[in-house]
Amino acid sequence: MKSRTVLGVFTVVVVVMSVFLFTALQERQASAAEIDAAALSLQGWAQTGVAEKTSMDVNFVTKLRINIAMLTYADTKVLGQINDEKNRIVNSYKALYPSLAGSINVPDVSLGQGPTLATVRVMPPMIADFFKGEVVKMVSDNLVPQYVSMAAKSGVQNLKKAGETQLTVKGRSVTATLYEGSINADLLGNKIPVKVKGVFAVWADTGIVAAMGMTLAGGISYEYKVGPLVVPFSFNFENSGASGGSEFNEVLKLIESIS
Repeated sequence: MKSRTVLGVFTVVVVVMSVFLFTALQERQASAAEIDAAALSLQGWAQTGVAEKTSMDVNFVTKLRINIAMLTYADTKVLGQINDEKNRIVNSYKALYPSLAGSINVPDVSLGQGPTLATVRVMPPMIADFFKGEVVKMVSDNLVPQYVSMAAKSGVQNLKKAGETQLTVKGRSVTATLYEGSINADLLGNKIPVKVKGVFAVWADTGIVAAMGMTLAGGISYEYKVGPLVVPFSFNFENSGASGGSEFNEVLKLIESIS
């Protein structure tokens, strides 16, 4: 009787473990890591397109299917701000030199690569939840080269690490790596070097969430020649953000509002 009881308990344990392992190895769907709509509106950003979903197989303890969802966002106001400033300067010169007003026509500024932010949710099977530290590192190791490559394809040059900062996401402290580089903006038909700042962060949440941002920083200036006149133009990205803050500070605020 005792041996039958032991055998019965053993059978139940085996069945439970089998069900657990089957469930733990099943793939899980990845929902997009979305930025709060109110935060987007406040900072003057918007989602671009729909969530892009992909899957991949990795070897981690065993072969696992990982699902990924990515969303991209862009600053929708900064280009308008730049051209509003350009028009203000042009109109002031037209008022000062009415006889030349008809010839003082400065084309709109084109940024090329404006401020952007991407969120990524990586959803491995449940078994990876027991190794979240290792999975966070694995995701980071895979995404950092992609982040640097995407920046280079967008025209960013000399991108380098520039320190770290702490963000608060859903009440949890998250370490973000900061980057700096430069890009040539098309300013009134001329390529003008502009400083850029980037941020990269990965943390454990529902699955693993990553945020990758890049924005313009510092200032730009150029002198546009119109006949005998020289019309100076300048714009400062350090106070063009929401509430007079920097464009880069907007990106950090948006990351802190990811759900």
